[in-house]
Amino acid sequence: MTRTYYVMPKAELSKVDFDKTCFLCAEHCPVSQDESQVVIKWDGDEPAFISSIEGGVEYNKTQIVDLLNTDAWADPTVRSSSE
Repeated sequence: MTRTYYVMPKAELSKVDFDKTCFLCAEHCPVSQDESQVVIKWDGDEPAFISSIEGGVEYNKTQIVDLLNTDAWADPTVRSSSE
């Protein structure tokens, strides 16, 4: 089963049906450092609610890991000193 990651505006979270995602609620979603974007994810077919969300972008696992490791997403206080 394919897992899809979706970066979307935080303002659109009210449109998400968390019963159709891998997260139980909005509080479990990764949030960008500026708190404007969130990540949701689902397995299998795209949930119907996605069509109502404006400004979202789909990612695969490799792409989302790369994104979440950028300064826009990663907490600099948690990063290792070897970077």
